[in-house]
Amino acid sequence: MKTNEEAEVCTTHKSYKGAWFKAVLLEDIMPSCSRPKKKFRDRYQDYVRDDNTPLIESLNRKSIRPVPPEEVFKDVVLEKGTVVDANCDLVWWTGVVVKLEDNNFFVLFDSPPHIVLFEKKYLRAHVDREGDNK
Repeated sequence: MKTNEEAEVCTTHKSYKGAWFKAVLLEDIMPSCSRPKKKFRDRYQDYVRDDNTPLIESLNRKSIRPVPPEEVFKDVVLEKGTVVDANCDLVWWTGVVVKLEDNNFFVLFDSPPHIVLFEKKYLRAHVDREGDNK
């Protein structure tokens, strides 16, 4: 992954465990073989600090993953039991579809346990990818 490339990042903040945010890489993720780099800087796309300056973090490689291509989800049928990523307040959270009603999806989340209603446009099938923070 290269500088200025869009990515998804998982912060270390306890309130957002398992959540993935849109970000832009501020440096290449290609550590040299002689001295592998442990942290990489990113800038959040949709969040800023209290003083309205860009929110920048240094994260471990395992907390950064590529943005999945849209075509991966194009023909996916979401049904009861499907593991999904749900976009809630500009953040991707992983949950499970537990009920469908009139093209709306009830999604169960683990932490804290709760169910939220989503339109399909806010959901994508979950795909385990390089960098997924488990």
